Amino acid sequence: MTRTLLVLWMALVGAVRLDLAGGSLPVTLTPFLVLTPLLVGALALRRYQRARPLAIEWSSLGYLLFVSIFFAAAGASTFVSLDADATLARSALLILQFGGATAIALLVHDDPDAIAALRTGAVLGVALFAVMDVLALLSFAGVLPRELSIGGPTLRLDSYGYAGIIPRLSGTVLDPNNAGLVLLIYAFLAPRVRVMALVLMLLTLSRSAVLATLTLGVVAAWQSGVLHRAAPVRRLLLGIVVVSTGLLFIARSPGAIEGTTRMLAPFTERFGGGEEGSSAAEHQNLIVRAADEGSRTIPRALLGLGWGASYVVLQDVFPGNRYGNFHSLYGTAFAEAGVVALVSMLVLLVVPLLRDTSWRPAVAGFIVFNLFYQSTTEPAFWLILALAWLARSARPAPEVKFA
Repeated sequence: MTRTLLVLWMALVGAVRLDLAGGSLPVTLTPFLVLTPLLVGALALRRYQRARPLAIEWSSLGYLLFVSIFFAAAGASTFVSLDADATLARSALLILQFGGATAIALLVHDDPDAIAALRTGAVLGVALFAVMDVLALLSFAGVLPRELSIGGPTLRLDSYGYAGIIPRLSGTVLDPNNAGLVLLIYAFLAPRVRVMALVLMLLTLSRSAVLATLTLGVVAAWQSGVLHRAAPVRRLLLGIVVVSTGLLFIARSPGAIEGTTRMLAPFTERFGGGEEGSSAAEHQNLIVRAADEGSRTIPRALLGLGWGASYVVLQDVFPGNRYGNFHSLYGTAFAEAGVVALVSMLVLLVVPLLRDTSWRPAVAGFIVFNLFYQSTTEPAFWLILALAWLARSARPAPEVKFA
């Protein structure tokens, strides 16, 4: 039963499309909010029955310390917030997402069977992404409605559009960039479905996720020593021949050229330097804007303008949008909660990058992803970050045991 819960929890960790309350509550009742307390109780009972006390290293205490500092800074920003109600609400949601994911990490980090269940959950998660992408396409085409009622619960099928004609498919997640991050985590955890996860990631049209994936791959190759090995000449030559043959076939057929160009147009525009150059410039301007807003006065630099309240000063960029933000975790942390929040977040990300653990490549991907987006609203981010801190490095530190 515990394993089944863990598999479902991982597969639905980012599933904000599904509202189990059917809109009857002021917030979306996601599977994460329902399954987390059940899973924490089941995992704690399992440890008790097996007489396995919770054992963590000193580095894990460091993680909890710096997370506490970050949340203390976010909480303190309430006193100077430009929208105190928004700060309280979004801080509470952040604590729920962090707390639930971290509790799971603490209970499974030293349990190989539990980690294996997380990997199985990642496989199921990729399959659910594929199913939801198909449903979203049908909804985009008008075959299905934008929302389905499943008895009491409701399932949203709407998707973000690119250029008004191309849907950015985001699976069980609503935001395509966060969907790309969840798929990156699934690909990292489950090698069996890695190719499928990466293909689904491309359908999100998330540049932040692609950059994070490239970073993860480079760090993983460096850590495993692949970059220091001799290149497999035969495989490289075979790959060159296959690619060259395909390009030659396309080049000799005008129809193939036109079809290929049409098919790849959304990707080349999105990931290339075409129309999206203005979008990239806007992201850079938002980071500069965050630095400017966060450093206007000394109190602002220390306490920020209020966690989740950046939309107040960004109405010129996102008019009428209460969720407008600086599209960078580092810029948002500084502008909304001050320099202490920024420094503590940097420590949370950099320290596990320096430790020799199997989670290091994922953390490297997180660091890059958060340059032009922010992943603090994704429980999967907090889960992997906690596991990276809790993992044993090459030189084990002393253990602290709690009954």
